[in-house]
Amino acid sequence: VGAVFHTPHGLTNAILMPHVIRYNANDSPTRMGIYPGYDHPIAKQRYAAIARSLGLDRDGKAKTDDELVEAYCAKIIELMRDLNMPLTFRDAGVSESEFMRQLDDIALAAFDDQCTPANPRFPLVSEMKEILIDAYYGVEMRAKATSDIEAQEETSDSLKQQEVSESTEVEEKEKKALDRRAFMF
Repeated sequence: VGAVFHTPHGLTNAILMPHVIRYNANDSPTRMGIYPGYDHPIAKQRYAAIARSLGLDRDGKAKTDDELVEAYCAKIIELMRDLNMPLTFRDAGVSESEFMRQLDDIALAAFDDQCTPANPRFPLVSEMKEILIDAYYGVEMRAKATSDIEAQEETSDSLKQQEVSESTEVEEKEKKALDRRAFMF
């Protein structure tokens, strides 16, 4: 993302971090990382341990590992807000149309990055795209954006179908006109 849109490296990582943490904190990953050094997923437990070391379990709300992972992500977002950092790539000024245009290439480049195999959970390219979309819109905005995109696609499909129908009508009228002219001679 940073290489394409020239966002600072630290900002890019900060925007992605909560989404990557949530992605990695999965008990049933699609595929384990190649170099994890363990036989079952433990990223969630490690993130929960970080949350505990930050004292995020002391408020009494976060008790399970899942809750601690969410508390950890919330703490990262709180720190970003305290530092007046944008929380999404959209907030960082990245053009939505350009981001969507580049999305496949960015996801593929991230997938091909030499660091990816060392991630605790080995992602599919489609999963990387989901992380990037979440980081562009924010988790709460993703559902809205996804439904907006689907609505645009439906409208586009409808317009294409209408254009084909209108085009067919025009072709039929032209054909009839040519047939009449041929009959006249």
